Amino acid sequence: MDRIGVTVGKSIQLQDPIVTPHWRGSLGIQYRIPVEGHGSLTPRFDLAYTGKQNQGRLTPTSALSYNPAFALGNARLTWRNENEDLTVAFEVQNVFDKYYYLPIRFSALYASAGTVYSNVGRPREWALSVAKKF
Repeated sequence: MDRIGVTVGKSIQLQDPIVTPHWRGSLGIQYRIPVEGHGSLTPRFDLAYTGKQNQGRLTPTSALSYNPAFALGNARLTWRNENEDLTVAFEVQNVFDKYYYLPIRFSALYASAGTVYSNVGRPREWALSVAKKF
């Protein structure tokens, strides 16, 4: 097939890059620290990078639009007792409270109707969790 459906017109073309970013990567680091007589502490940090993402064209003659690249950091601190049957963890997602957009989907299709939509990424969130093994 050498064309895209007529509903879209020429706003999306076969040679356009897909929404998937060219670069995506992540890294994580953690270290378990024994605490004499009290179990252990494990700090952890993760970083995830997403490169710019194609949003498509708003009109058949306009240039491609892109969501900017972004990086998100997450952190966690876990305590385990000596028997390793009790765990308490505190975590923060999106540590730097980065405001970012998830890819705009089919903006070219809806632009003719005057509509473009997107999703905003999750804000900073935190959690405290407790687990007990029996």
